[in-house]
Amino acid sequence: FTDQFSPAFLDRTLSLLVILSSASAIWFHIEFFRDYQLNRLLKIGFALLAIIFPIELIMMWSGYLTQALEINMALILFVPIYMLFITLFGIRWDQLQDKVYILPRPSLIFFHAIYVGIVVLVAIPSLGLSGATELAPHSVLVHGVVTGLALLMMLMYRSKRIQQKSLIDVAIAHQEVLNEKRQREEQGHFLEMLTHEFKTSLAVLRMAIGTAQLGSKEARYAEQAIQGMNDVIERCGQVQALADQKIAVEWSKCHLNELLAEVIERCREPGRVVLDCDSALMIKSDLKLLKIIFANLIDNAIKYGALKSPVKVTAKLDRKKLCIVVSNGAHKARMPDPAMVFTKYYRAPWAHEQVGSGLGLYLISQLSKILGGELRYLPQDQEVNFKLCLKPSTSSL
Repeated sequence: FTDQFSPAFLDRTLSLLVILSSASAIWFHIEFFRDYQLNRLLKIGFALLAIIFPIELIMMWSGYLTQALEINMALILFVPIYMLFITLFGIRWDQLQDKVYILPRPSLIFFHAIYVGIVVLVAIPSLGLSGATELAPHSVLVHGVVTGLALLMMLMYRSKRIQQKSLIDVAIAHQEVLNEKRQREEQGHFLEMLTHEFKTSLAVLRMAIGTAQLGSKEARYAEQAIQGMNDVIERCGQVQALADQKIAVEWSKCHLNELLAEVIERCREPGRVVLDCDSALMIKSDLKLLKIIFANLIDNAIKYGALKSPVKVTAKLDRKKLCIVVSNGAHKARMPDPAMVFTKYYRAPWAHEQVGSGLGLYLISQLSKILGGELRYLPQDQEVNFKLCLKPSTSSL
């Protein structure tokens, strides 16, 4: 560029690049040692070194170019020695043993020792502390190439360790997934076996109670207890199937009022349930899953609602969505917590008076999503309302 720029401009530009290259080396080491948990004094030392470069630039533009370059060369000589000192005495290696991005102490000392050796060979003649050698005219290039190779080797070694650690982490994660899958399968088999055994025992118990001479009141209590235990077992199995993603949706059509009437007829107190549903309403969904949802809502309303209060089940089209609302009266102190009502295993303190698992509302909220619907809890004064809305594509007149 001698034809485009003056020799003075080119000389100043070269000096600026020399200073900036030294500054970039400092920045490199600041970032490199950031992961090594240096103490506060060493970090302050880095900050002081970084401050020198703006001072050099000011000196250069103020006409003190030679002095700025001498300071820069002295800094080039000092910085590698300072880095070697850090690797020898400034790093708490006992706290870094498990971190893969940390180079081993011998490797780090070796690289910085080479770095110091190369810089000393180049910087001392440049500072006039020894006689010039044949390499003096090429000292800047030799310094850049050799130190660049040393730093590049450090980064390549670090990158290789990180890559190896990543492969190990992936292998461990894959094995953990396989172990978890195996554990869930074993848990599912165990729960299936346990469910079968409990149901068999409950069936025998129900038969024995039916043949025994019990009063109507005692028989009713026994039947309710058996039914409660059976419901808990059913819900545990359903939640396990949900967690294992073994619930398949089978779409079919039916009259909604007939489906609700069937669920109400099988509940524990059908006489308390008041159904308000247009007989013309048709629904297309998974009828088995819908029965689970409606049965849980109605059962909860009967168990936890005010004693002998009616349970209202209303179904209607609302803004082209089919909405089913299950409502029951409740004491103000026994209203479910809106923030927790659909949480797994949540049961209010007063709910422990009844047999339950805390899984019912969590289960049906997830099943509602599978069916493309939305289940919401809408409390009003002393009335509990659960509203299930199905998408327009799943309902029709």
